[in-house]
Amino acid sequence: MSDGAPAVTVIVPTYRDWRRLERCLDALERQSVSPERFEVLVVNNDPSDRPPPAFRLPKRWRLMDCARTGSYAARNEGLRHARGHIIAFTDSDCVPEPDWLANALARFSGERPPDRVAGHIELFYARRRPNAIELYESYFAFRQRENAAKGTSVTANLFVRASVFEAVGAFDERLLSGGDHEWGYRASAAGYSIEYAADVVVRHPARGSVRALVGKSRRVEAGKYNRRARGVELFRFVHQLRPPVRKFRSFRRRSRAARSIALKVIAVHYLVSLARAFERLRIAWCPGASGTIRR
Repeated sequence: MSDGAPAVTVIVPTYRDWRRLERCLDALERQSVSPERFEVLVVNNDPSDRPPPAFRLPKRWRLMDCARTGSYAARNEGLRHARGHIIAFTDSDCVPEPDWLANALARFSGERPPDRVAGHIELFYARRRPNAIELYESYFAFRQRENAAKGTSVTANLFVRASVFEAVGAFDERLLSGGDHEWGYRASAAGYSIEYAADVVVRHPARGSVRALVGKSRRVEAGKYNRRARGVELFRFVHQLRPPVRKFRSFRRRSRAARSIALKVIAVHYLVSLARAFERLRIAWCPGASGTIRR
């Protein structure tokens, strides 16, 4: 960082997602803080996919390429160019609220400011009434309050003092999923504090299709690089085939959801669990399979 650096650098990795990225950048342009107080670095994770002809960035914002595979490699590329005293992360499909930056900065200027802030992630849906996949996401995705309590956060809405990265290091680029949590636990182990902020909000589209949700679930498992013995994974997969009766009862008791909604949510949960179990089995039985799912 140099003298005259902005208060915040916002890093936004993107991968073949120019349409939704424009919506994200529009929301960043509408931030309530002065434009001079922050910069935005957009990191294109597929240099062969060029932005549309009409794509433009405001002054002080930059577009850069990262040919190394994975969103964590893209975030690290952004970190190498960041000048802000605080580093903010969001994703190209997210829509920050107008006071996103202002409320986050207020957290860092308090009496006992944290080293990191995990902001709230509010889901929005493609249609007026969410389908079963979206209902599942609303109950199980982006639980930032719980993440912060465990010492971590997802990078869809995360603020970090730049000095923490200097001390802890960057994201693990070998991971295609889960690298945000891995880094978060590393930072917590080094003694850096984290605080959940309900008023630091980005909106995120709920996944609305089985393909999108299963793809995400498989990436989570593939990104862990956690190969167990083949027999163990085969046993776990067979065990996973049992109907989730207990899960249904437990979920309905905790959520107080109507029976019909609980049935839909747990049915999707069952599907996701099977997808993850299958991916673990695939990694165990197919040498070199881990980490091969690109997006």
